Amino acid sequence: MTEELKKQIVDLYLELGTYAKVKAVLGCSWDSICQATKEAGVNKGTGGNHPNMIPDSKFVELAKEGKTVKEIARCLSVYNSTVSDRLRKLGITPVFRRTDLEFLDKCQKVEEWTDGKFQLLNIHQVSYGEKYEIQCRECGEVFSRDPQGIKERNTRCPNCYKPKNKGYLRKLERAEFAQLEKSKPKICVICGKTFYSSDERRKTCSHDCAAILKKSNAGLKRFRHKGGDIVDYGITLKRVFTRDNGVCWICGRRCDFNDVKYTSEGIKYCGDTHPVKDHVIPLSAGGDESWENVRLACWKCNSEKSDAIVDVAETERGVRLVVSERCGKKDGSVPVAQFSLNGELIREYKSISEASRSTGIPHCQISAAQTGRQKTAHGFLWRAVGTEVRNA
Repeated sequence: MTEELKKQIVDLYLELGTYAKVKAVLGCSWDSICQATKEAGVNKGTGGNHPNMIPDSKFVELAKEGKTVKEIARCLSVYNSTVSDRLRKLGITPVFRRTDLEFLDKCQKVEEWTDGKFQLLNIHQVSYGEKYEIQCRECGEVFSRDPQGIKERNTRCPNCYKPKNKGYLRKLERAEFAQLEKSKPKICVICGKTFYSSDERRKTCSHDCAAILKKSNAGLKRFRHKGGDIVDYGITLKRVFTRDNGVCWICGRRCDFNDVKYTSEGIKYCGDTHPVKDHVIPLSAGGDESWENVRLACWKCNSEKSDAIVDVAETERGVRLVVSERCGKKDGSVPVAQFSLNGELIREYKSISEASRSTGIPHCQISAAQTGRQKTAHGFLWRAVGTEVRNA
């Protein structure tokens, strides 16, 4: 192999960068090309296709021609990553695709597929491919669709198609009605703040106020059945405890939330000084759920008071209870007498509760027979003590 041929091989190798191209031009053998490049010191043992052997001028020249990374890699027979890395080192931004030409081509396709009804505005890259952002030429509505759906000619403008759909019109009417309802101001029954809601049953402005309302509702079922006029849902045990300084209004003792007992089964029992919310005029007697009618009482005084209306007076020995009135049919302290159907007196009892315990007859039946709401209770006549019964 002559020196002149070796020089031609080296010059072509430096220009083209691969053995295959040099062989295609000169037609010499593979071994001769390898020997000539090794003697010249330009071959690093990788078959002549090493990217470091390609001069930077080749990358710059192809990049200025407007070719993409893929096209440059194909011309130089290297990887795409090699081209992008080399261009970045040279300070040139690599172009991965010719967006201008591709975008114009896709715009023409969209107009062909939709008969000119829509125009392509933008292309978004998603996980499963591309998504076209198109605009309706009639109403100007902008929405996104898949290219395959546009190609199959089943694309409709959501704004132009909506008025033709009766279901959508009904949906709009409901949404407009709900918006009007939301615009109506409401006042929270707990904190008094103004809020907006379309739910007619909603009475509170937040979850915290709703929790307070739920706890206060637990003891107001009887009151609502009685048809009371005043309901203050913000009255809670803790608030009443704070207002009354933790003192029972009946006996004057200090109430304690920690006065509780637990059984072996984990059942909770309140002690004598545990605080409770007491109504001066009971709900069963027509009292209101208002701050004027609610006071703090200890567990013992509240249980002894029951549904009575009491007055508290000071005596020389301390505080005493004076029962001024008791509420009718659930009164267990009324003395009663038991009679047979012939009117013979059988026995007298100090209270309805004592009669119920002794005879085993339910308390409510004795009370109903004593007040005249029913004739007998378990075959006996029941009357207040001192009342005579005529023979039938």
